[in-house]
Amino acid sequence: MSSKKTRKTSKLPILPAELVLLPGTQILLRMKDAHYRQMVDDCIRDEMPFGVMYCSDAEHPLATIAMVGCLANIVDFEQDGEGVYITRVEGGERFMAKAIQKNDEGYFEAEYTPLPEDVDMALDENLFESILNLMDIYFELLEIIDPDLVEELPSDLSRYDLTFLTLDHMAVGDAVRQKGLEMPSVKERGQYCMQILRQEIERLKFLLSTSDEDDEEDYELPQRMN
Repeated sequence: MSSKKTRKTSKLPILPAELVLLPGTQILLRMKDAHYRQMVDDCIRDEMPFGVMYCSDAEHPLATIAMVGCLANIVDFEQDGEGVYITRVEGGERFMAKAIQKNDEGYFEAEYTPLPEDVDMALDENLFESILNLMDIYFELLEIIDPDLVEELPSDLSRYDLTFLTLDHMAVGDAVRQKGLEMPSVKERGQYCMQILRQEIERLKFLLSTSDEDDEEDYELPQRMN
């Protein structure tokens, strides 16, 4: 199922969540709350997306919500035996939101403004190759630590923004992804991806060196179910 048609109302349904959806990437959302199940029903009925907006504390969403989010186009949907909605969404365009408030159905809505596409400068070939080379090193180290965390890049990258795809595939916190989502240019995000990749590669090397000294030591990497 795809919901990419023009919205029929001026406001966008909003899902505050402790995760970041990036353009061109997919995530699974499990919705137990009746208000957000209603939101999904309304979006399917009206053939429209909703907005996913990162907040650092789901218990206090409006106090911790970011102002840049990503449209979520519903790709697939099912309801489990306990009534939980399991919804796969794909990231669409970025947007800024204001006047976020609950509607009569009990879920959030907001006025929103789509952010313009990056038009200043695309990734040059050297930057593109540098990111891919760093990703190869990163995946090799990550596989040694925890193979379950490795999700290799698609073989055909032509339909993706490599910067968003890289941020999505790294085992980093969502605050890192949110910073990338808010960056205005492809080149700026590309340089940011390289900076984060280098930091993560050094961190993984350190974890591997310390694990050799103490096999009993526990450590955790940020994880997200896609």
